[in-house]
Amino acid sequence: MEKYKKLIISEIKKKNLKLKKFYFYLRSAESSTDKAPSELVLIEALKKIKKKYEFCCFIQATSPLLKSSDIIRAHNYFLKNNFDSLFSASNFKKFIWKKENSKNYIPINYNPKKRLMRQDISSFVKENGAFYFFKVPVFLKRKIRVFGKIGSHIMPEERSVEVDNIVDLKHVQNFFSNRFRNKKILFKKKIKAIFSDVDGVLTDGSIYYHLNYNKKKEPMIKFSVIDGHGIKLCKIKNIKFFAISSNDKYKKVIFKRLNQMGFDEIFFNVKNKLIILKKILKKYNLDIKSCIYLGDDTSDISVVKSNIISIAPNNAIDCIKKNANYILKSKGGNGFFREVCNLVLQNNNIKKKI
Repeated sequence: MEKYKKLIISEIKKKNLKLKKFYFYLRSAESSTDKAPSELVLIEALKKIKKKYEFCCFIQATSPLLKSSDIIRAHNYFLKNNFDSLFSASNFKKFIWKKENSKNYIPINYNPKKRLMRQDISSFVKENGAFYFFKVPVFLKRKIRVFGKIGSHIMPEERSVEVDNIVDLKHVQNFFSNRFRNKKILFKKKIKAIFSDVDGVLTDGSIYYHLNYNKKKEPMIKFSVIDGHGIKLCKIKNIKFFAISSNDKYKKVIFKRLNQMGFDEIFFNVKNKLIILKKILKKYNLDIKSCIYLGDDTSDISVVKSNIISIAPNNAIDCIKKNANYILKSKGGNGFFREVCNLVLQNNNIKKKI
């Protein structure tokens, strides 16, 4: 129990949540089974808390798209209308059918002979299970979470997700991925340096081969000329570039091209990129908040999770997309690096035509 207390408190402190008090209690064997109703757990918890509360908000852990603004608005609505209980929901305007028997279905909310346009159906609300408000004294007597004068807080359908299976989880992951992808990119400080992975960021991650004059296969790596021109525009304004790769294959080919492009320093076979990044920051007296990191794979995760501004290409793996500050529509080796250069130039108030 103590181990979980410390873990929860440390997470709350990390997120800087301003909560006045925490109550922890050990659930009974009866309320710890898979089939135990939430009401049983709530009753146990409310009885063990010494202070008697008039109202309770019960939030479900399986609704990760719930926002604090939902709770605040619902709480105000609950008090203003003197509801006994309130549930979260989403609007529901679809045709509903009920299975009457093994061979027949019957309509519930419309007449098939007078079929309406979907937008003209009477609006229903669908309980989404994200949270509930109720009056504690009445709840303890009735032992159900909705009762008496009942209100509802309407949430958008795209956020009314309960994660009960892998399909629900994928929906949530896509929601967050799209949210970051559509985010307007604004940097608080003038950008002074861009740090970048190589494979999958400056290149498309592919290795090509050609036959040399001895008819032996030699590796070729594709770089974008457009990306190179973006670097030239940034270098005019003294923006520095650093490449940090966890790979050392085809080192000569990559070094030659990156050197031509104007990279200030190039590192290969790096096991911990965050350590190298910190050394460069110190060497060049750079503030991490005025720097950008570009990454797409697992070797970049330590830097992406740090305080640096992180941007991922569209081809990045899921764990990078989840942790990056921004995700661009372009892919590595296909305009991604140039798009970043353009954003930096715009951010730094450079009026030069791009």
